[in-house]
Amino acid sequence: MPKSGRQPQRRLDRARPPALDVGMAAATLIQEIPNESDALIDLMEEVRRFCEEQELPGDAEYAAILAVEEIVNNTIKYGCRDGRRARIRLELAVNEDGLELVLEDDAIPFNPLRDAPEPEALHGGAPTKAGGLGIFLVRSLMDEAAYEAKNGGNRLLLRKSLARKNT
Repeated sequence: MPKSGRQPQRRLDRARPPALDVGMAAATLIQEIPNESDALIDLMEEVRRFCEEQELPGDAEYAAILAVEEIVNNTIKYGCRDGRRARIRLELAVNEDGLELVLEDDAIPFNPLRDAPEPEALHGGAPTKAGGLGIFLVRSLMDEAAYEAKNGGNRLLLRKSLARKNT
């Protein structure tokens, strides 16, 4: 902290939502894969390994794993219906305060926070069609979610606070 006792002002890049102030103790996993199911399997192994190495609390690890698998799987299944080859990029950052997932792709633009259907299962009875439950679960497990269309593709930012351990 400066001698003035005040926190320095951070200039935010308006082209992307503000990032967590991850500081020196941050660990980051960056992976880029093609829109292929086999690549998703490999990506999930990396995400699990990274979460274990960071010793995340169980709820945060579960949220990160579920979010990555759900969003990337949907991109592979629905974002490339027109046969396009897409790249999917994950950046997962962790510090003592929280985790941040940024998922970017160049698939068909789709805002899951606004356009995903509401899951029928929320209204009781057996659902008659699929859709919406995954993003509903992701949103319920994360503290913050933001979407932006970017360069003809998608950028989804998800954040989860980590409970500080009492020492």
